[in-house]
Amino acid sequence: MQKIIIITGTVASGKSTALKILRDKFAYHIISADEVYHGLLSNGLFDDMFIKEFRTKDKVFIRERMLKSDETRNTLNEITHPKIIAEIKRLLGCLAGSTSHDNDGRKGIAIEIPLFDKINLIKHDISIFITASLKIRLNRLQKRGLSSSEAQKLIDIQLNYETQNDCDYTINNDGDETELERKLQKIISDF
Repeated sequence: MQKIIIITGTVASGKSTALKILRDKFAYHIISADEVYHGLLSNGLFDDMFIKEFRTKDKVFIRERMLKSDETRNTLNEITHPKIIAEIKRLLGCLAGSTSHDNDGRKGIAIEIPLFDKINLIKHDISIFITASLKIRLNRLQKRGLSSSEAQKLIDIQLNYETQNDCDYTINNDGDETELERKLQKIISDF
């Protein structure tokens, strides 16, 4: 039976890097909520709901409104989260149901979910919360093209989430990729 790891954490903490390490170094299948969302978005799944709620399907416009309004953010989450979770569960079922030969020797499945909550529980063996210092996260977000105020707002939105973290493990990712790999190895070798 393949082990299932949930990777979650703050914005710009290094969740994608952790997934890359788990895939490349530790032979895990990867499911990314961000990739699932973008796939559903590109297939037009949310278009009608976005137009109904926001009068547009322009994701830049919706993101700007989301940064300014808790109500918009909550509405966006109500529209997208159930469909994203359902698709993750579908993909997980496909991977978990395949034979070991079909899995190409993969040891387990790592699922990245930026805002993992117990309400939309996905069955898993362990959960890992990844975070980094404010300075590093701000720098990473600005390298992605966000202004300093947009970056700070994204971090502020997740402040409660960080303090309410109830994952099995927490990794501070202020170091380099080698250090993150070492921390992940220590965790996955224990289970």
